[in-house]
Amino acid sequence: MDPKDSGITRLIVGGENFAEESREYPDEVWGIPSYKYSHLLTKQPEIRDTH
Repeated sequence: MDPKDSGITRLIVGGENFAEESREYPDEVWGIPSYKYSHLLTKQPEIRDTH
């Protein structure tokens, strides 16, 4: 199954020290933006422009 066809709408990856390059790869594979776990704790998810 292609991850993009899974129906998953959000990915939560790593933390503050998780490299930006490491977060870009899941975005490409899954076709959706990923969020830093630490930003979810503050209720202000970091949303990156993936275009």
